[in-house]
Amino acid sequence: MKIKTCLIITLTVMAMVPTAMAEKDRGNQMVLPDWGIITVPDNIYMDAGKQPVVTAQKYNNDMDRMLEAIYPAAPRTYQLIKKEGASFYYGYLLQYTLGSWDFKQLVNGKTVKFNRPDYLQEQGAADISTYAAHVNNRLRTSLPSGFNLIQPIQPVKVSGNTFYEGIVGRTMVINAAAFQEMMHIIAWQRGGVVEIAIVMGNADDEESLIRPVMAMLEDVKVIKQTERIDI
Repeated sequence: MKIKTCLIITLTVMAMVPTAMAEKDRGNQMVLPDWGIITVPDNIYMDAGKQPVVTAQKYNNDMDRMLEAIYPAAPRTYQLIKKEGASFYYGYLLQYTLGSWDFKQLVNGKTVKFNRPDYLQEQGAADISTYAAHVNNRLRTSLPSGFNLIQPIQPVKVSGNTFYEGIVGRTMVINAAAFQEMMHIIAWQRGGVVEIAIVMGNADDEESLIRPVMAMLEDVKVIKQTERIDI
């Protein structure tokens, strides 16, 4: 009887080990405020905080300030570093959480006022699908000099969630060499809240860093959140 019991326990433990190892191999879970739970690969370091970005050299290397000139809102910022063998890849993530009124203001290039009284809020949730064309138009006409809309915002369905994704690029000359930076945009709507993330880095690192981070954001595990009462 004891032998059978021990065998059952051993088999159970053995069955559990591959699952635990598989989960560990996937990476480390992290709560991205308002977005949900994401799984950060083991070889990617992600930490909250600002960093200077050469793309925004006309704005004292402050990417937040540069983007405010296009869509005025304050983001959460994260530094990204990926180690792959002897190589290191560096990126930057900006995350915005917007209520319906804030999103509509943002699309129209107006300053977002988070303290707007509820009774002054415009009624009705903002549907991203109805604003996609407007967003793309502003990205074509309002980007700083040197920036180009490479891929317009369009819907992408992943694991039951509909994201709106697009790509903006910029080519610069640094130390007499051409340097291209990519900004991948991903947005999705959850009730009366619109979440937006911008993942940026060197174009040469697109497959190594930017796309894995995008996949990490798309593979989000949604957690219950209290939505802004602004619709």
